[in-house]
Amino acid sequence: MTGILALLTQALRLDARRWRAHLVRLAFVIFLYGGLFVATLATLRVGAPGLHLFQSIVYMNFWLISLAGCSLFATAITEEKEEDTLGLLKLAGINRVSILLGKSTSRLISCSLLLLVQVPFTLLSITLGGVTLRQVVAAYVALFAFTVLSANVAVLCSTYAKRAGSASGLMFLFLIGYLWGPDIIRMLTPTPLPAGTPAWVAGWINSLPPILDEWQDVAVVHRLAVIMRTGFAEPIVSPQVTFSILLSGISFSVAWALFDRLTANLLGETRSWAHSVRLPWRKRTTLRVWSNALVWKDFQFGTGGWPGIVVRLVAFALIFSGSVYFHGMQPSGGFLWSRVQWKDVAILNMVTALVLAALELSLHAARIFNDELRQRTFASLIMLPRPMAWIAWSKVLGSLLSSLPALVVFVAVCVTQDNGLGRLVDGLISPQVWCGLLSFFLFLHLTALLSLGVRWGGLPLAIAIMVVTYNCCLSPFFLLLLMIGTKTQTESAVYAGSNMFLLAAIIGLQVTIGKRLRLVAEQ
Repeated sequence: MTGILALLTQALRLDARRWRAHLVRLAFVIFLYGGLFVATLATLRVGAPGLHLFQSIVYMNFWLISLAGCSLFATAITEEKEEDTLGLLKLAGINRVSILLGKSTSRLISCSLLLLVQVPFTLLSITLGGVTLRQVVAAYVALFAFTVLSANVAVLCSTYAKRAGSASGLMFLFLIGYLWGPDIIRMLTPTPLPAGTPAWVAGWINSLPPILDEWQDVAVVHRLAVIMRTGFAEPIVSPQVTFSILLSGISFSVAWALFDRLTANLLGETRSWAHSVRLPWRKRTTLRVWSNALVWKDFQFGTGGWPGIVVRLVAFALIFSGSVYFHGMQPSGGFLWSRVQWKDVAILNMVTALVLAALELSLHAARIFNDELRQRTFASLIMLPRPMAWIAWSKVLGSLLSSLPALVVFVAVCVTQDNGLGRLVDGLISPQVWCGLLSFFLFLHLTALLSLGVRWGGLPLAIAIMVVTYNCCLSPFFLLLLMIGTKTQTESAVYAGSNMFLLAAIIGLQVTIGKRLRLVAEQ
């Protein structure tokens, strides 16, 4: 057992000696005090503030555990594969059980400590009213079981996948199916069944409701919703806890059994499949480079170039056509133009354009500097006779060009509506809109900064920090501004003050990114 637990013991000792780990736990406590402050202010407006505090803490933990499953847990083994150090661990005589325990279970214990440190402070919600001790204990038992499930399923995905991105994608698909699979199946199942449906298909569909109900009972989302109900008196250990522990053991056992087979041949297998696909436009080897070669490079290879822009425009056209067809369909079959609700179609397409643009920009922010570090090309980049700011902003500009299709679609659909241009101008000068935009820009800067410090998981870590900070720090700040603004200022002035705060934070992050880039260049 000493040999099996050697890597786990070393990981726990390193975690205990790292000041950053203790600062993270301390930050969680500070954030909880921020949430308590919000609940105290909420006593002036709503009843049962303890329940609101308890709900915010529980659901914040739920989202953080989900993010950890897709980033921290899912990269436990793949990071060793991408660094070509897994073979060295095997040569050192460390067996597969020790590797799995040291790489995954140590992270599970660290996340469990973050849950445990919250319990005494979450009990304060009982004194605020609306929550019982049974609810608090049941919620943390459910969250702990969900953490164990996420860690062990993620380590199975990490053992199977060759790259960190693939492991995170597999874990994301699992979480979508596990958490919201029943709702997705119910939404896609036609009700009532169309005429002429084969008997065996109808029988199979009719047998789905009991299965979906059982599936929903073991999902942590449903369990947390049940715990939040007033008068909760169910057992603390539910089928969700039993299922999570059972599936966790199965996942860890499968990863253990297949570990040697899945990690036998590692040489050259960490290369993304996208780099090996020979697309038609890649045959053009005489592409003319722009005057700013860095902008051209990030646009051409990071976003796909002009063919990538065309593909995005075609995708938006298909989305628009599909939404029009969906709104024009009749219950009895057929399509009628008169049934199309153009306002709903416009809203759907504008929201889709904004969501896709935000997702793509977030991915670019996570890889804009991280790819240079991982591919070891940053040293050659800083040898250019250009200032560091020019290099950084050139890469940013090349990545921003990928959002042109979404911007064109959004503006085109908005202008075609009644008084669309006037509404667009009003939105651009609205302090509320700029508050949302600056918050997103702050998130992008935070993602870029974290990608310079961590090799994997910069984007999920930025999401986690933004979620926790907004719920426990920015919410009290905005709430205080609004409370002051109702007496002495207008709401627009309050949002203007918030925008100044966000702008100052963005400038501070830009300065920090510049210092970090210079530090990396010196190394």
